[in-house]
Amino acid sequence: MKIKISTIPVQLLISVVLAVLGAILIGPLPKADYVFGQIGGIFIDSLKMLVVPLAFVAITGAVIKMGMSRIRKLSFYFIVLSVFMSLVGFALGYFLMSMLSIPSFEIGNVSVKAAKAPTILEFIRNCIPVNPFNSLVKGNMLQVLTLAFFVGIASLQLKEKDSIIHGFDTAQRICVQIANLVMHIAPIGVFCLLYPVVAKSLTNVVTAYMQMIIMLVVGILIYMAFCSIPLLFLFKVDNPFNFFRIIILQDVIGAIAGGSTNYMAPRIENLKKNSALNSDVIDFFIPITAVLTRMGSTICVGIYTVFAASIFHITLSWEQVVVTALLTFIALMCAPGIIGGTLMDCAIIWSAIGIPIEAIAYIAGIDYVIDVFRTILNIQGGEIITACMNYFLKDGKSLSSFKVNEV
Repeated sequence: MKIKISTIPVQLLISVVLAVLGAILIGPLPKADYVFGQIGGIFIDSLKMLVVPLAFVAITGAVIKMGMSRIRKLSFYFIVLSVFMSLVGFALGYFLMSMLSIPSFEIGNVSVKAAKAPTILEFIRNCIPVNPFNSLVKGNMLQVLTLAFFVGIASLQLKEKDSIIHGFDTAQRICVQIANLVMHIAPIGVFCLLYPVVAKSLTNVVTAYMQMIIMLVVGILIYMAFCSIPLLFLFKVDNPFNFFRIIILQDVIGAIAGGSTNYMAPRIENLKKNSALNSDVIDFFIPITAVLTRMGSTICVGIYTVFAASIFHITLSWEQVVVTALLTFIALMCAPGIIGGTLMDCAIIWSAIGIPIEAIAYIAGIDYVIDVFRTILNIQGGEIITACMNYFLKDGKSLSSFKVNEV
């Protein structure tokens, strides 16, 4: 029987509503704290079970599939622009949320290891998995990611590359299926973890949620005004404001309709009908950006990271912030669409910088509401990149500078 998970985000939101209502009507239940803690712990431990294997197989598979051929296919310009837009998004979300004083939560005992800020050379050395098996067992995420890159690059040199790609694709699908199964207990786990916290600090929880939603909306508007539109001018898109006008409504409709991939065909049709972009560029880049770029999610990760660090009283060094920004681009590109879009990505990122992934439980419910807002920018980011790539065709280059035969 095929398991449907489309209702999971709704159930997560309901679990948050029930936790809030229960906290208002019943109040704290000290006698139930043990049961709540154990059930919530089962959910968190199930997520932790997936973080390392999913990160390893997803990123290794992505490196192998990208290869030199895929890098040439996407072009240097596409990669640089995607990295730039992603880093701007993360920095914007992180900065906006850092401006606020996040209310404190009364959270049970969670082990938080103090992370010492290494020098640049120490950081590079610490990324090397001296004992790969030990890195996997301990969940040292930076070393796991480094191992994934080495395995991926080495695999490119083998004749059996196609078989290796198939193997990693299969392993990733297995991890995703396990994740889907785990998410069936997520509403119960989130309720059990959230109820005691809400009962003790209801006002603070609601305030923090509102802060995240407001900052995301503000961040999206700022991003559009100071990144998306200026890029259209920089890359000489015909009538930039008109182009922005014809895509914004489709972005909103696409977010409501289910995301950049599900709403791909109407977006392609809209661009071909109402813009001056080359049809081949539209056909080529819209599907790629639907999978590889999520600008709204980068803002969201920045906001979530500040929130998670604050509720666990963690002060992030600038080195940790830089690592988080880089991992945000890698995780969102290599492991798209897993568990609400960003939750598992956050687990991978936070594991690398010492933030407990228990923080996911306090975000999972509200993530459903936030997802609609960030998806607008996720969709728009792909259209902005597509419009910018069209510049290189107008500049005298042919589409062959982007397209090459698949290996």
